[in-house]
Order: sequence, then structure tokens, then C-alpha cells
Amino acid sequence: MSLQKNSLGIAYTFVLIVFGAVVNYFTWSKDGEVTTSFLLLLAVVVVLLYLPFFVFVQVGDWQIKEFGFVANGATIVIAILALAVALFMSLASTGSDFQTSLIEAVARTGEELFFRGFVYALTLRILAQRKSKHAFVWAILVSSLAFTAVHTQAFLPDATDSMLATFFLALFLGLLRHLTSSLLPGTILHLTLNTGDMVTVLLGCVIYGLFVFWSYRRGENSVRRPIALE
Repeated sequence: MSLQKNSLGIAYTFVLIVFGAVVNYFTWSKDGEVTTSFLLLLAVVVVLLYLPFFVFVQVGDWQIKEFGFVANGATIVIAILALAVALFMSLASTGSDFQTSLIEAVARTGEELFFRGFVYALTLRILAQRKSKHAFVWAILVSSLAFTAVHTQAFLPDATDSMLATFFLALFLGLLRHLTSSLLPGTILHLTLNTGDMVTVLLGCVIYGLFVFWSYRRGENSVRRPIALE
């Protein structure tokens, strides 16, 4: 049954990457603006980023903290440092309206949940069955490649970011995930780099906090390592 669920997770990841890559490429215009014709599909992609979490937590044997929603010392320390960076960068930002900030927070937190949460943990689960050493290295690499593959807007003529830069950012976010067992530091950094808006960053923290609260409501204990897969 575990093998079947892992296979389902792999298939879902592959389909979402392909779908997200196509949508991303055609959603953004050459000058970096979102085109209205594909906004609905972009919204569908965001929903699909969250879907595995609810499916595998509700009908599978996954725990919420396994996705990276934990509260521990390492998370708090690094998150405070990340918030300080976000605050500094926000001083040079003009800010966004609340609706834009909320949409951005939901979308980027969804990316962290799927790539550094679901894909990362799925890789650990698969390699745990094979008793692979240093599985976290493969988890960081696989989740980073998946994250990079979706960002096809980097191929557009006037794109400001390259696929290589996206990959290195993903590696760093994956390393933060490993060091803290948490998505929070990476989420803060991701939102800061994308928007430079402190309101957006704080909304992302609120979304993260809601998932952590849910994990406590389910009786999950927050620990240094969510599961012994590494």
C-alpha cells in the first residue's frame, strides 16, 4: 500500500510539473506581466499545489509536520533572522494592496508546501524504504529540480531570472528545510525575494501558523526531525 501511495505521489508530481511549466510559460508576457487569458489556469495550479497535503493527511498516513509545519528552536531563530532581512528589504518597497499580498502569500506558501514539503518528504519516504544514506541530499536535489522545472517563464525574452539562478535558490531553500525541518524560513525568504513586501511575508507566516496549529490539534508533537527518514 505504501508503494502504491508513493507511486501515486510520483505520478501526481510529474503531471503537476508538466502542467505548471506549460501554464507558467504562457501566463507571463515577455515584459514580465501576468496575462489575463491564463489567470484561471494559474489559479488551478495554486490549488493543485495544496491538494496533495489534504489528500495524504486525510486519507493517508502522513502527518502535517511531515510536510514541514513544525515549531522548534532552529525554526524560530532562523525565521527571526529571515524576518529581519524581510523588514530591511521592505523599507525600499512601495508595498502592495492587501488582495495582491494575500494572493502572493497563498501562492508562494503553496510552492513551499508542494516542493519543499510534499516532494521533499516523498523523496525521503521512497529512499527510506531502500535504507539510503544521506537521503536528505537527494530530497533537496529532487525538490530543487522539480521547482526549477516549473519556472519556465525564465525562458521568456525579457526574463530577469534564469533557470540556473532558480535552481540555486531552490537548493538553498531545500537546505533551510533540512536544517530546521520547517518550511517557515524558506517561505519567508521566498516571499521576501518575490515581493519585498512585509505584509505579504507576515501573511505567509500566518498561513504557516494555521497549519502548525492544526498539527497540534491533531495531537502531533513538534520535534527536531518530523520522521526518522534521514
